[in-house]
Amino acid sequence: MREVKIVGVGGSFNPTSSSITALVYALEGAQESGAVTELINLAELNLPFFVPGKPVESYAEAATIQTFLDKVREADGLLFASPVYHGTLSGLWKNGIDFLELLPRTPTVYLEGKVVGLIALAGGPFAAPNGITALQHTARALRATVAPLTLPLGPTRKLFDGQGRLTEPQTLEGLHSLGQQVVALAQTPKEELLKIA
Repeated sequence: MREVKIVGVGGSFNPTSSSITALVYALEGAQESGAVTELINLAELNLPFFVPGKPVESYAEAATIQTFLDKVREADGLLFASPVYHGTLSGLWKNGIDFLELLPRTPTVYLEGKVVGLIALAGGPFAAPNGITALQHTARALRATVAPLTLPLGPTRKLFDGQGRLTEPQTLEGLHSLGQQVVALAQTPKEELLKIA
């Protein structure tokens, strides 16, 4: 069976980010299923604001943007993780994902034929499901197939300690399961995957 590449895309300026920690655990699950994985922390890319209609080469950060796009394009599957601020996705995460508008439209459109696993984390008890809904809309607008298991996690203070370490075993199990599910679906023939979308 061919090698599967899973890329996790997250981002927070918080040095003890629970969303990045969650993404790392989900990628561990993907590794347990034999995938090669890579974590992209959007906070480390220092991307500019996305400008609609502006081509990659027009940005001063063109090389960084193109590398990001190439990694997403070459992935067999993706994991998206965003903190939820004031009921929706963080500006950092959304700005990074907006650059996927610059992905090629041929031979496929955006993320068509790729599976995406979704994770949203909130400090309060009610906002994480809103984050998952926003992530679903974003992933589907990008033509991705959303993995059936989605993880709205919160309140984060009950799941993570002060250093950002996950302390709740069931959440860890869920994150590993999501990574494994994304790998399994990434190995599904494209025509079958599109029936799930």
